[in-house]
Amino acid sequence: LQGDWSSDVCSSDLVLEHELLRIQVHRQTGGLLSVRGPTGRGNRLSQRLAVRTTRPPPPPGMPWEDPSERAVYSGMEADVIERLPAADGRGEAIVSRGRLTSAERRQVGVFTQRVELVAGLPLALIDVDVRLCDPCSDSLFERHATCRFAWNENEDLEVRRSLHGQSIATERRRFTAPWFIELLPQDDAGDRVAILTGGLSWHVRSSPHMIDSILPHQPSRSEEHTS
Repeated sequence: LQGDWSSDVCSSDLVLEHELLRIQVHRQTGGLLSVRGPTGRGNRLSQRLAVRTTRPPPPPGMPWEDPSERAVYSGMEADVIERLPAADGRGEAIVSRGRLTSAERRQVGVFTQRVELVAGLPLALIDVDVRLCDPCSDSLFERHATCRFAWNENEDLEVRRSLHGQSIATERRRFTAPWFIELLPQDDAGDRVAILTGGLSWHVRSSPHMIDSILPHQPSRSEEHTS
């Protein structure tokens, strides 16, 4: 699916599903539009990539603002989306390639994201490669590449993190979870969602219904050239 695909690509080409899970890729961003179970109608999780930066602090004499209140996130824009057949022991996949752009339409990074399902398991794999145009010279929490996970703002979920091999409830804004993050319905009426973090240590609860996983990044070609 290449070229001017945004107007003519079929929605079914952006969907991977089997008997346990159904995922759909977002037509414009290339991120995950939805993750659904076999019978549930509601979306359990959405995902996209971004670069997080921080607006400068207010001048002296103005009210103080927490750096979290000055957070700015880039957009995610897919240029190419490809559907790849199963090969080399891996399942059928959807691969998105595109740009991360600022509010001023300046390119701040490029990305490749591959999503696929695991046969026989309610498990989706997300492989991400992010390359930033400028090095991250600021504080890690004020400038970084991030994989953002969001759920419905009307859902009352408990966030739990991996700690010493256990699942521990957390209300922290910044926390470590090197193995998994769990989202559990407070009323036990829905299914829990587990985000297997694969060794990514730091995560930020950027809003009541959104978690940012801080990503390591590769330098872009321009950064490689100047470093």
